[in-house]
Amino acid sequence: MLKDAKRQLARYEALSRDWLPVSLTRDDWRTAAKLWAELHRAGRSIEDRDLLIAISALKENVVLVTNNTRHFEGLGVLLADWAADSG
Repeated sequence: MLKDAKRQLARYEALSRDWLPVSLTRDDWRTAAKLWAELHRAGRSIEDRDLLIAISALKENVVLVTNNTRHFEGLGVLLADWAADSG
């Protein structure tokens, strides 16, 4: 939107049209807090947004597609790197 990229915005809107929102429950927030504490005890920090993305993927039992798989390794999330060389 910043660059008024109408074509990219239209592609995003078409892609995301059928996506369903994920609502986090109190239990999901507790799970996130426990995971955050475990990671920090192990000397590994995690961005809040990455933690919530991971919890959402775990909750929905879906593959998390990202080009930053490193951020999510060891969290029990199924990962796919969309930028990885497939050949």
